[in-house]
Amino acid sequence: LMYQVSTVPVVTPEVRSDLQSSHILHRKIRMSPLWRIMGFKPYGAYCHDNIECITGLCRNGHCSFNEPVHS
Repeated sequence: LMYQVSTVPVVTPEVRSDLQSSHILHRKIRMSPLWRIMGFKPYGAYCHDNIECITGLCRNGHCSFNEPVHS
């Protein structure tokens, strides 16, 4: 006879208080796989950072031409 065993991590009160008091780390949002393949987002695309845009400028959440493209 074989038994299947399932375990769940046990969180002690000390560990729980450490988890609750620790600072939350924020991860930088990465480009979607499609945009990583394409390289850069086109003018007008939604963005978070200048590096995402082919224009090199992310303004108000969209790739913009407000400044010249630096090559």
